[in-house]
Amino acid sequence: MAGHSQSGIIVNNLCSDKVENCISLNPAYKNASLKDNEYIIRSSGDVVSSLSAPKKFMTSILYPNWSKEHLVTIPAKTNNPLTEHKIDILDRVDPNKKIGRGGSKCSCENKKELKNYILNSCLSTV
Repeated sequence: MAGHSQSGIIVNNLCSDKVENCISLNPAYKNASLKDNEYIIRSSGDVVSSLSAPKKFMTSILYPNWSKEHLVTIPAKTNNPLTEHKIDILDRVDPNKKIGRGGSKCSCENKKELKNYILNSCLSTV
């Protein structure tokens, strides 16, 4: 499950053990705890997700190993908050960086391309 901006709140609300990965990009702030299968990707220059930065900073101090995998901050390239909020910031992520859990069950033929992004499309029935 994935969401961007306000959809990040929906991802947080719907995220459960039945979903392998819940990934939010520059999510809007909601004072909620992250689940074990929830991952946040944000630009350091994004204003929308910056409101949650203090809580995430505290989590990174208390749980440094967990935070390193679950909270991914992409360095801002511009001073423009609209540019830093766009999904194009994903182009700055190292293509070899693994975000989320699982994927070992997937083989190369299960990967699909979506607007220059390669996605694992391994789906399981619940």
